[in-house]
Formats: sequence, structure tokens, C-alpha cells
Amino acid sequence: MSGIADYFKPRVDPHKVFFDTLDIPCFISSTSALDRYFDIPCGYYLNMASTASIVEVARTFETLEFPGLDGLDAAVQIPRHVLTGDESYLSGSDLKDDALLLISCQLEEGSLGVPRPESTGMFSSFLYSPSARRFYDPEGIYPILRGKQPLLPSHLGLEGAASWEPWLDAAVILSRYPLKLSAAGPSTEPGLVAMDGGDTSSEKGTESAEGRRAGERAALEELFSEPSAGVFPPIDPFRQREVLVRILEGRNPQKGLELLRRCGFIESHWPELHSMIQVRQGKEYHPEGDVWDHSLATFSYRKSANLVISLALLLHDAGKPQAQEYEGNKFHHHAQIGGRIAGRFLHHLGFSAGIIEQVLYLVSNHMVPGITRTLPPFRVKEVISSPLYPLLLEVHRCDLSSTYRGPEGYYEACKVYRHYLKHLRNPYRDSEGKKRMRMYVEG
Repeated sequence: MSGIADYFKPRVDPHKVFFDTLDIPCFISSTSALDRYFDIPCGYYLNMASTASIVEVARTFETLEFPGLDGLDAAVQIPRHVLTGDESYLSGSDLKDDALLLISCQLEEGSLGVPRPESTGMFSSFLYSPSARRFYDPEGIYPILRGKQPLLPSHLGLEGAASWEPWLDAAVILSRYPLKLSAAGPSTEPGLVAMDGGDTSSEKGTESAEGRRAGERAALEELFSEPSAGVFPPIDPFRQREVLVRILEGRNPQKGLELLRRCGFIESHWPELHSMIQVRQGKEYHPEGDVWDHSLATFSYRKSANLVISLALLLHDAGKPQAQEYEGNKFHHHAQIGGRIAGRFLHHLGFSAGIIEQVLYLVSNHMVPGITRTLPPFRVKEVISSPLYPLLLEVHRCDLSSTYRGPEGYYEACKVYRHYLKHLRNPYRDSEGKKRMRMYVEG
């Protein structure tokens, strides 16, 4: 069969056992197929394409959701250990037990890709067959994935885009995969777009990395030099949540978020985030830029793509635009204000109550670790005793590390927390380290 990509055979396929149990022909598609190519663990969403009808799909899965979105016929929750055989998950949240299988029944019999509108990018038709353990590449993106050809805006469907969809797909791709935009033509030196960080030779490695960064900046400037294409129809919150989760699961979410800012999507759909732009902070604390720049900078210090932590980093300073100055504090109570804003934002996108509760705790209390060493323990006991406090320390570390101050305050906060846990386990002292009064009752 022509079009089968023999260039890559995964040694271990975590999805094969699950897909072998299905009675319908199916493929892993689009973003999920790219995840499989780059060996990225399955996130919360998994795209599946099939030649089966929606009736046949309904017979295969007992409970289906019907989001009513273009290109998405149905969705179904699948236990993660059933889908991948792996009970661990990136988010560490209440999403960890399930994955959401997004099903498209638009794959034509005998075709090598999902039919796509002309306005979408080439990557949406990429497929992976778990049964054959082969990739299908009808659009010829393999040279781009291998770094043999530059990634151009036209490959992503951004030039003359007629909807938000190409921008959303491009934001996910730039966040999740080691691909960089280029403003150059096909004759560009391969080293300038190599996915491994540069040319294999030591002489060209640094030059190539610098050239790639400069080329990506030039591509973005060229892309946004034209007037905006106008206001597109709004995107459904279901799709917004999917895009945001996939961006935050990526290694470089700041790239996708910045792309969405520059194309106008964040201003039109996520005003809670757009309000951070141009909100200046004191240079003695935040020389990295305004609140938006600072929030994006925190992602560079994550140790993992934990979803709850990532949402908290994105929203931890969302209250600063509305905060008022009080007694020299320019952003008085911004954490508490930000918690309320974060709750509304996540609720609108349809995040679960469990996710919202955890993110609210992290956003509302993100200033607490920095003051634990100066306050008596009883003042912060309610916050520090939470099982989520280790996550709050991670948010604090990323927050501090993105400023000139560095992580020293984080280590001090960890020391206070260890001291608290030590006395919590000591039956002769309370959580503040004070000796307990022992009462003896004679029988």
C-alpha cells in the first residue's frame, strides 16, 4: 500500500493492546500521531480517526459524548490504564484516571489521511496505525519533522487563515514539538531548523541554534507584519480547553501562548490573560518584563508538565491588573483577586471542580511560601497543612526563578516546611515545635 511510512517503527506501542480490542478500523491522528512520532507520553486527549460510521462507533463504545464541533464526531472517556497500560499521568490531578478519546469518522476508505479544509495545516492529516505500527504521511511532512526542510507558516495554514483553527493547531505544535518557524524558503540550510538543537558538528552547533532563534523571530515578524485578517467566529469552550491543556502539556508552552497573543486569539477569547499585558512591575523585582512576560517565563523552570501547576503558573498573577496600591504594595491582595479570576476562567472552559479547587488553592496562596519564615506557624497552618502544599512550593520556585532573585527563597520555604513536618510527626510537640502538656490520670 503506497503512502505507508516505513521510516519509523516504535519499539513499544502503549496503545496497540487497546486498539486491537476494537472492532472498527482506527488510526491515531493529527496531534496524537505527532506525539507518537516524537515519543511524547499520552496526555489527557487522544485523537482517533476511523472509516467506521458514527453508528458503528456508538456500538463499540457504550457512553459517547457529542461535542457538536467540526471535524469531531464523538468523544469518550477511557480509563488511562486501559488505554496505555500506564497508571501514571503528567497532571497529577483528578484527570489522571481517564483520557478523553476524540473520534473523527471522516476518514475515507482507502485514503491515507483525514480530509481537511484548505485553511488548515498539513499536520492535521498525519496518521499512525497501531495495528500496523506505521505512520501515514499524505501531506509529505516527514522532511519537516526530520529537520530536513524548514517549517514555514504556510505548512501550518497560517497564511490567509480563514478561521482560528490553524492558529490553535500551530500553537499546540510549537508548544509540544521541537519544531521552529522559519521565514526562509526551502533552500535554507538544514542546520538552521534541526530539531536536535543544532548541527551535529561542534563548529556549527552554536551558530545554528542562534540562526534558528533569529529565523523564528523573523518568521513571526513577517507573519504579523500584515494587517489582521479580522474577527473570526468564536471557538467553543470545549475546544478552547483542549488547546490550552495540550499547550500546557508541551515542553515550551510559552511559544504557543505567545503565538495566540500575537494573532489576537487571547484578546478575543481569554481577556483574563490579555489584561496582564502591559501591566508594569517594579524592575527591582521583575526586570523580565510585564505580568504577561513574567508568567510565560515561569514555564522555563518547570520540572514536569504537571497540569495543575501549569495552570497555576499561567494564572498566578492574573489579579495584578485589578489590584490596587496600598501602603507601598502596588498589587495589594493580588493573589486573592487572582484566585477569583482563575476560578471564573477555568469554570468557563469547563474544567472539573477538582482541577479548579486545586488551582484556586495555588493561585490564592502563591505568596504564602515567601512569608512563612517571618510569620508564626499558626498564621499559615491552614495553608501549609494542605496536601497540596508541595505543589505550592513548586509554583513558588518557578515564580522566584523567573526573576533576578533566584530560588533562594524557595529553599528557605522548604526548610520551614520540613521543620513543620518534623514536629507534626513528633507526639511530644505540636506543629509549631512547642512541647505538649502531658496529662496523667490516675486510675
